[in-house]
Amino acid sequence: MIILKKIIDSFESPLKTEEYTNWTERGFLMNLGVLYRYVPDADSADAQLVIRNAERELIMQRYHNVPMAEHYGEDETFQEIAKRYYWTGMKKTPVYSQKFEVIAIDLFGPLPQTDSGKQWIFIVDDCATKWVELFALSQANVRQCATSHRGSFLRHGIPRRIISDNGTWFVSAVLQHICFMLNISENIIPVYSPQSNPVGRKNRDLKSRLAIPVGDDNSNWHSKLPVILFAMNTTVCDTTCHTPAYLLFGRELRNLDDVVQEF
Repeated sequence: MIILKKIIDSFESPLKTEEYTNWTERGFLMNLGVLYRYVPDADSADAQLVIRNAERELIMQRYHNVPMAEHYGEDETFQEIAKRYYWTGMKKTPVYSQKFEVIAIDLFGPLPQTDSGKQWIFIVDDCATKWVELFALSQANVRQCATSHRGSFLRHGIPRRIISDNGTWFVSAVLQHICFMLNISENIIPVYSPQSNPVGRKNRDLKSRLAIPVGDDNSNWHSKLPVILFAMNTTVCDTTCHTPAYLLFGRELRNLDDVVQEF
């Protein structure tokens, strides 16, 4: 962000300083107040629109959600974006190009214990589609978390990367062994930086949704999870402008309102 401001300031200054010359030699140019970057030997002959870092997530999501995105790998997706856009540190930015290629995981709880002993919810969030999986656990231990992972892997395939905080289970030898055997890379988010974990927002959403259907009855909140899960996966996401269901299946899931309207 600081570098981008320096570039803009050098172009908006009435004095054409040495810094201005340096930026133009590196391919930057400004037209009608809009900053571009032109690289003559790039794959595309068009100039790249220079965007702020805050807008890059929106750009990546937009390119992931186009109909042909599922046929591209990470490198191809990056190349498609780079034909039109540029931001500082671009090559370091992760591109979520495939469904369930990168997942974020977290534990939610402890919650009031149900009649069957459930106290925790294990959350799996697909970083590409924002599809979420919820697993009710009686204990937040290695065995139960590993079993939940197995269920997710069998449904959606083995991811290439897992993002988590540094909780006891997430940094356990068991998870590290699973990742080693399945060739999965780990990204551990420091406990003091929870906003870096993509699943953090799902925690807040889950908390508000649990409070509505459960109310004062805490004996069977786990039985409400399928309904909550359906609602979360059929709600339009702010970053993708689509529902997770649509991005995962290519269609919206039919609900009771659809049934009523068909009569």
